[in-house]
Amino acid sequence: MVAKGLDDEQLLLAVTKNNRGAKAPTLRFQLVPATVQIAGEPDTLCRVGWCSQSPYTADQLVAPPQSEEQKEEKEEAKSKLERAKDFLRMVLPRGTGGDSGPAGR
Repeated sequence: MVAKGLDDEQLLLAVTKNNRGAKAPTLRFQLVPATVQIAGEPDTLCRVGWCSQSPYTADQLVAPPQSEEQKEEKEEAKSKLERAKDFLRMVLPRGTGGDSGPAGR
């Protein structure tokens, strides 16, 4: 499937169905003008210029936009997670609880 990016104007090529193997990542691309000779006459066509991978899936690209209420719920859930992380950092001493940082080695 081809769609416009959600946060930029680049085009995205996303996998919608896959029967075998790992699902390929969504790729960003742009159409780049290219001058060519056709029957001895110059003409301008487009070629595909591959840019990078995109974090979006085909499902995300076709989903309806979030309502303001859904956006607020998502922000609230994120802030609860951040508060929980801050609490655990404060309560647990460094190097305990499976910390893989330098002090826990």
